[in-house]
Amino acid sequence: MKSHCKRSLTVIFFLVTTFNASISMPSDTQSPADGSIKSESRKISTVEKTVLELLQNERIADLTQSGILQKQKPEISVSFLKNILFGNGLGESVSHKGIGIIGAIFNEELDLENGEIKHQLRLEKCQFKKKIDMRGVISRHGISFKDSTIQDSLILTSAKIGANLELDGGNFRFINAENTTVNGGLTMQGTKIHGHANLQGIRLQNRLQMNNAEIFGQLKMKGSRIEGWLEMKGIIVTGDTDLESTLVNGDLVMDSGNFNQVNLAIADIRGRLLIHDAEFQALKTYGMEVKNAFRMKESKCKGKLHLQRAKIGSTLDLRKSIFLDDASITGAKIAGDVYTDRAEFQKTLNMEGITTGGNLVSVRTGIQNSLILLINIA
Repeated sequence: MKSHCKRSLTVIFFLVTTFNASISMPSDTQSPADGSIKSESRKISTVEKTVLELLQNERIADLTQSGILQKQKPEISVSFLKNILFGNGLGESVSHKGIGIIGAIFNEELDLENGEIKHQLRLEKCQFKKKIDMRGVISRHGISFKDSTIQDSLILTSAKIGANLELDGGNFRFINAENTTVNGGLTMQGTKIHGHANLQGIRLQNRLQMNNAEIFGQLKMKGSRIEGWLEMKGIIVTGDTDLESTLVNGDLVMDSGNFNQVNLAIADIRGRLLIHDAEFQALKTYGMEVKNAFRMKESKCKGKLHLQRAKIGSTLDLRKSIFLDDASITGAKIAGDVYTDRAEFQKTLNMEGITTGGNLVSVRTGIQNSLILLINIA
């Protein structure tokens, strides 16, 4: 009888001590087998431990630096990253200065849909083997994917970002940022997109820079609102570029760009529209309003130029440009001078019903077919 009681007591004591050890284990307890640590019933790899220590010490976790990881692959799990981003356990200990991880590899889909990110987030020079879903995300700070490769899509639909969104040098299959709000600027300089870029209805409190970007599909920006300038210098777009009803509260610069068809119908450009040494398949600007000058110099339009009923607040300058198809400027209202000197119109130039507040300067203009003029001098 005594032996039985003693055995029962021993079993009960063992269960209690095991339970207590489980709930009191600190998150950074070492595992003697592989040097990893545990958090929320999940092991953290030695790579993730290194990242966490660097972030806790208010440093960027740059895994591309020699000696940081020895010979280990810089692979990080999505669950580890989400714990940091959303303040679950590990996230409470990272630096208030933000989360910066450079050169990591993510093999899983990163699903952050409708999440709230409380830190500045930099995931730069990283490789994402699957898509990133950030639709509906709310971030108080900026987000950067500079020089990162996403083998699938980057989805930012209806996200709200508190500062700049930086995608410079990135390599993406597809981008969808429709109806996204950015309380800063969007930079996509040197970005390569192998499909469509959907920026329809995007709201930017600052500039949009797309210099030297390559988009092997359509660029959709209908109804977007940009409170700064829009730069597209040296951009290549193989599909149509739709800027219909877009508002740009500064200059729109398209110098040295290579475009298919561009639609600027009913666009509101509150600075200048500057096009120099660019090439278009066609340019449609019906009902567009440019508050300052529209300068399209030394450029080539292979298809039709539609400037019907456009409003230009200063000079219209088409000098030294080449138009291989019909050019129509009918019903346009131009506050300043109109320059067509040394331009070449391979077919018809139709300027019927335009109103100008300045002079028509057309020295050495070449017109292969016909010229239609009916100009009202304001």
